[in-house]
Amino acid sequence: MSTERFAEIIEGLCRIYGLDHTRVLQGDSLDLGGVRIALRHGEGPLAPLMMMYCDFGPVPKELETRVYRQLLESNLSTYTGQGETFCLTPEGRVVFVNNYLLETLTPEILAGYLSLAALCAKRWREDYFLPEGERKTKKARANTLPGLHGRAAASDSKS
Repeated sequence: MSTERFAEIIEGLCRIYGLDHTRVLQGDSLDLGGVRIALRHGEGPLAPLMMMYCDFGPVPKELETRVYRQLLESNLSTYTGQGETFCLTPEGRVVFVNNYLLETLTPEILAGYLSLAALCAKRWREDYFLPEGERKTKKARANTLPGLHGRAAASDSKS
């Protein structure tokens, strides 16, 4: 049942974005204005969930310690045992991960979540590493980094 529901949501999402759903169902990432987002179906006890992985991008070498600390603090202050968290890939890219219950998800709702995630990733890339006086957006404290309760394109690279 959940596999069919996952495919149904992906097919609807791809209709919204004008994409071929088969590529996304095979694991290709979406590209929302330069932000890669991968969608995966949960396995085992996570089968009722859709997992989202939003690539926020790399951290400048000279800021790694400060940024990683802030991300860990953010994870601690927002973690509820499920849902959103920040992760780090072996290549040093920050990835925002969240999950959604398939039974309550629609393609339209998912499109909204993805648009918000892409917007937060873009703002983070553009603004987060600038000195406070040069930022366009209000400075984010560690526990208020973009927590997330456009057009897309399928990307050949996998997340």
